[in-house]
Amino acid sequence: MKILILILTLSLYLSAFKKEENNIYMKYTLEGKYNEVLYSLIDEITASGFTLVYKAKIGKSMNKLSEYLKEKKLFINANKIGFCKKSLALEMMKENIENIVFCPMSLAIYEKEKNEIIILYQKAENINKNEILMLKVNNIMKRLIENSLSQ
Repeated sequence: MKILILILTLSLYLSAFKKEENNIYMKYTLEGKYNEVLYSLIDEITASGFTLVYKAKIGKSMNKLSEYLKEKKLFINANKIGFCKKSLALEMMKENIENIVFCPMSLAIYEKEKNEIIILYQKAENINKNEILMLKVNNIMKRLIENSLSQ
Protein backbone atom coordinates (compact mmCIF):
# COMPACT_ATOMS: atom_id res chain seq x y z
CA MET A 1 0.00 0.00 0.00
CA LYS A 2 2.83 2.42 0.85
CA ILE A 3 4.41 1.74 -2.55
CA LEU A 4 1.14 2.51 -4.32
CA ILE A 5 0.80 5.80 -2.44
CA LEU A 6 4.41 6.67 -3.28
CA ILE A 7 3.87 5.89 -6.97
CA LEU A 8 0.66 7.96 -7.10
CA THR A 9 2.32 10.87 -5.30
CA LEU A 10 5.34 10.73 -7.61
CA SER A 11 3.19 10.55 -10.73
CA LEU A 12 1.16 13.56 -9.58
CA TYR A 13 4.36 15.49 -8.88
CA LEU A 14 5.92 14.58 -12.22
CA SER A 15 2.81 15.69 -14.05
CA ALA A 16 2.94 18.97 -12.13
CA PHE A 17 5.20 20.54 -14.74
CA LYS A 18 4.50 21.40 -18.34
CA LYS A 19 7.19 20.78 -20.93
CA GLU A 20 7.49 22.70 -24.20
CA GLU A 21 10.09 22.18 -26.90
CA ASN A 22 11.03 23.97 -30.07
CA ASN A 23 14.13 23.98 -32.31
CA ILE A 24 16.05 26.28 -29.98
CA TYR A 25 15.18 25.45 -26.40
CA MET A 26 13.40 23.17 -23.94
CA LYS A 27 11.13 24.89 -21.43
CA TYR A 28 9.61 23.61 -18.19
CA THR A 29 6.83 25.50 -16.40
CA LEU A 30 5.69 24.63 -12.89
CA GLU A 31 4.15 26.02 -9.74
CA GLY A 32 6.37 26.24 -6.68
CA LYS A 33 8.60 28.26 -4.45
CA TYR A 34 11.47 29.70 -6.46
CA ASN A 35 14.29 29.04 -3.99
CA GLU A 36 13.16 25.47 -3.36
CA VAL A 37 13.14 24.72 -7.10
CA LEU A 38 16.46 26.54 -7.64
CA TYR A 39 18.30 24.71 -4.86
CA SER A 40 16.77 21.36 -5.78
CA LEU A 41 18.14 21.93 -9.27
CA ILE A 42 21.59 22.92 -7.99
CA ASP A 43 21.60 19.88 -5.66
CA GLU A 44 20.78 17.57 -8.58
CA ILE A 45 23.52 19.12 -10.72
CA THR A 46 26.21 18.72 -8.05
CA ALA A 47 24.98 15.27 -6.95
CA SER A 48 25.34 14.16 -10.58
CA GLY A 49 29.06 15.01 -10.53
CA PHE A 50 28.95 18.42 -12.18
CA THR A 51 30.79 21.44 -10.83
CA LEU A 52 28.81 24.65 -10.45
CA VAL A 53 30.78 27.22 -12.47
CA TYR A 54 28.56 30.24 -11.94
CA LYS A 55 25.16 31.43 -10.76
CA ALA A 56 24.41 34.73 -12.51
CA LYS A 57 21.77 36.84 -10.76
CA ILE A 58 20.20 38.10 -13.97
CA GLY A 59 16.91 39.04 -12.36
CA LYS A 60 18.58 41.27 -9.81
CA SER A 61 20.55 43.22 -12.43
CA MET A 62 17.60 43.51 -14.85
CA ASN A 63 15.31 44.68 -12.04
CA LYS A 64 17.84 47.32 -10.95
CA LEU A 65 18.05 48.58 -14.53
CA SER A 66 14.25 48.58 -14.87
CA GLU A 67 13.99 50.53 -11.62
CA TYR A 68 16.58 53.04 -12.83
CA LEU A 69 14.66 53.47 -16.10
CA LYS A 70 11.38 53.70 -14.15
CA GLU A 71 10.00 50.65 -15.97
CA LYS A 72 8.13 47.62 -14.72
CA LYS A 73 10.37 44.88 -13.30
CA LEU A 74 10.72 41.84 -15.55
CA PHE A 75 11.26 39.19 -12.88
CA ILE A 76 10.52 38.34 -9.31
CA ASN A 77 13.61 36.09 -9.43
CA ALA A 78 15.93 34.97 -12.24
CA ASN A 79 19.27 33.18 -12.40
CA LYS A 80 21.38 31.54 -15.03
CA ILE A 81 23.39 28.55 -13.85
CA GLY A 82 26.57 27.33 -15.55
CA PHE A 83 27.99 23.92 -14.74
CA CYS A 84 30.57 21.54 -16.11
CA LYS A 85 31.96 18.03 -15.87
CA LYS A 86 35.54 17.95 -17.13
CA SER A 87 35.28 14.44 -18.59
CA LEU A 88 32.15 15.37 -20.58
CA ALA A 89 33.71 18.66 -21.73
CA LEU A 90 36.79 16.82 -22.97
CA GLU A 91 34.62 14.26 -24.77
CA MET A 92 32.61 17.08 -26.40
CA MET A 93 35.70 18.90 -27.62
CA LYS A 94 37.43 15.74 -28.82
CA GLU A 95 34.38 15.07 -30.98
CA ASN A 96 34.50 18.62 -32.33
CA ILE A 97 36.74 21.37 -30.98
CA GLU A 98 34.01 23.92 -31.77
CA ASN A 99 31.81 22.34 -29.10
CA ILE A 100 33.73 24.60 -26.73
CA VAL A 101 30.82 27.00 -27.26
CA PHE A 102 28.61 24.64 -25.19
CA CYS A 103 30.95 24.64 -22.21
CA PRO A 104 29.97 25.24 -19.52
CA MET A 105 26.50 23.84 -19.97
CA SER A 106 23.88 26.29 -18.74
CA LEU A 107 20.23 26.74 -17.96
CA ALA A 108 18.03 29.60 -16.85
CA ILE A 109 15.44 29.60 -14.11
CA TYR A 110 13.09 32.48 -13.49
CA GLU A 111 9.91 33.54 -11.77
CA LYS A 112 7.92 36.18 -13.62
CA GLU A 113 4.62 35.68 -11.81
CA LYS A 114 4.37 34.69 -8.12
CA ASN A 115 5.15 30.94 -7.76
CA GLU A 116 5.23 30.31 -11.54
CA ILE A 117 8.69 28.95 -12.22
CA ILE A 118 10.22 28.57 -15.68
CA ILE A 119 13.34 26.48 -16.30
CA LEU A 120 14.82 26.46 -19.77
CA TYR A 121 17.95 25.55 -21.63
CA GLN A 122 19.19 26.08 -25.15
CA LYS A 123 19.42 22.76 -26.92
CA ALA A 124 22.88 21.79 -28.10
CA GLU A 125 23.10 20.87 -31.76
CA ASN A 126 25.54 18.67 -33.59
CA ILE A 127 27.76 20.79 -35.76
CA ASN A 128 28.51 17.88 -38.10
CA LYS A 129 26.11 15.11 -39.10
CA ASN A 130 28.38 12.31 -37.84
CA GLU A 131 28.48 13.70 -34.28
CA ILE A 132 26.25 12.20 -31.61
CA LEU A 133 27.49 13.66 -28.35
CA MET A 134 25.33 16.78 -28.36
CA LEU A 135 22.23 14.57 -28.27
CA LYS A 136 23.72 13.06 -25.10
CA VAL A 137 24.20 16.56 -23.67
CA ASN A 138 20.54 17.41 -24.33
CA ASN A 139 19.48 14.19 -22.60
CA ILE A 140 21.70 15.03 -19.61
CA MET A 141 20.09 18.47 -19.32
CA LYS A 142 16.62 16.95 -19.51
CA ARG A 143 17.48 14.31 -16.91
CA LEU A 144 18.98 16.84 -14.48
CA ILE A 145 15.91 19.08 -14.63
CA GLU A 146 13.33 16.30 -14.45
CA ASN A 147 15.18 14.53 -11.62
CA SER A 148 15.32 17.77 -9.64
CA LEU A 149 11.58 18.28 -10.16
CA SER A 150 10.79 14.77 -8.91
CA GLN A 151 12.45 15.30 -5.51
